[in-house]
Amino acid sequence: LQAIVQRHPAGLAEARGFGLMQGLKTVVHNAAFEAACLQEGLVVLVAADNVVRLLPPLTVSAAEIDVALIAIERACERLTKAAA
Repeated sequence: LQAIVQRHPAGLAEARGFGLMQGLKTVVHNAAFEAACLQEGLVVLVAADNVVRLLPPLTVSAAEIDVALIAIERACERLTKAAA
């Protein structure tokens, strides 16, 4: 997640969390980021202070995490294109 934040500073400010419970602080409104993720097939939870929460099940596989990271990357790209 840190690498995605570094590649997309126009959309994401920081990644934080512990274990599987992670949060992404967004530069754009978190509802816009949530919608972009949903368009990529990833459900995220809107939290306070422009944060979206990622909370996969304990049975999540490494392959499923990789798919989610790709969806987050694409959501960031989608938001960047929309802002341009």
